[in-house]
Amino acid sequence: MLVDMISEDYSDHFEGNVYQRHFGGSPSNIAINTKRLGINSITASTVGNDGLGDFLIQHLQKVSIDTSSIRRSFRRLAQKIGEIIRLILEE
Repeated sequence: MLVDMISEDYSDHFEGNVYQRHFGGSPSNIAINTKRLGINSITASTVGNDGLGDFLIQHLQKVSIDTSSIRRSFRRLAQKIGEIIRLILEE
């Protein structure tokens, strides 16, 4: 699972100030679509113990996907990834 951060105002140099978060990740999208076909599915993953992790879990729960195998990372993995991305973009 992942959060796609899509900017509506990016330039040719991929600079942007405003981002919309979107649920993403092929395995979870497959789980959602198989659920729509009437097949019970489950997603096993680890998400950050933060707002983005909440967003991902809540998205799956809204479409009745079993989230009991999703673990929360108390190391705030999502936050660390965000910091790395910001550093890369600053270069």
